[in-house]
Amino acid sequence: MATNTSAAIFEAGCCPSLSTATIEFIPKAVKGRERKFVIQARDSQDKPYPKGSEPVYATIRLMGSEESPTSLAVTDNKNGTYSASFMPTSIGEHVLSVTISNEHIKRSPFIVYVREPRDYTTLNASIQTFNATNVRGISLDEHSNLYATLQNHSIVAFDKSGAQFSQLGTPGSSSSDDGKFSAPRGILLKKDVIYVADRDNHRIQKLKISGEFIAKFGTKGSEKGQLSGPSYLYMNP
Repeated sequence: MATNTSAAIFEAGCCPSLSTATIEFIPKAVKGRERKFVIQARDSQDKPYPKGSEPVYATIRLMGSEESPTSLAVTDNKNGTYSASFMPTSIGEHVLSVTISNEHIKRSPFIVYVREPRDYTTLNASIQTFNATNVRGISLDEHSNLYATLQNHSIVAFDKSGAQFSQLGTPGSSSSDDGKFSAPRGILLKKDVIYVADRDNHRIQKLKISGEFIAKFGTKGSEKGQLSGPSYLYMNP
């Protein structure tokens, strides 16, 4: 005899304390300029909640102000996300609160730092000009000399007056020899040592500022110690 069975389906509802906002993009703002952010509703399993129609509210106020917070317009995108924006009218620290069902979302209230807009119209005159073509990376030494990697497989160095005083590598000719380059990119100077991301040779070279080869590391590949077209360099202080 056949029997009918039924199964109850339980769906996790929206959980305000796990919901998030893309506030990492707006820790700073500019007076008089709109800043947008998106709120993502999440369920009790910390997964994106796919439904809309949640009571989402957002307000902002100047910290220490006696005035009531300003309510922000929140748009329900009908997919579990909500768009909002604000345009601060004063500088200083602001408190941005985002709630769902009157409960703050994760990390709300947020602190937003609002600054005056910068006037770039005064930056209309160059201080110095360096004559180089197809520059790919630049760095300064401790004497303010500028070193630039060029697409023509070389490195050129300029003093503070803009005059070139050194060139490393072989212009117009790529090479995998030590102290030579193939499309160098990122460059760093540490005292009298130059580090170069030798992109098409898939390695990092370490040279003296005179061009004398010191060391290299990296070969083409994706394993540990291998590189694939390195283009940027960073060194801890």
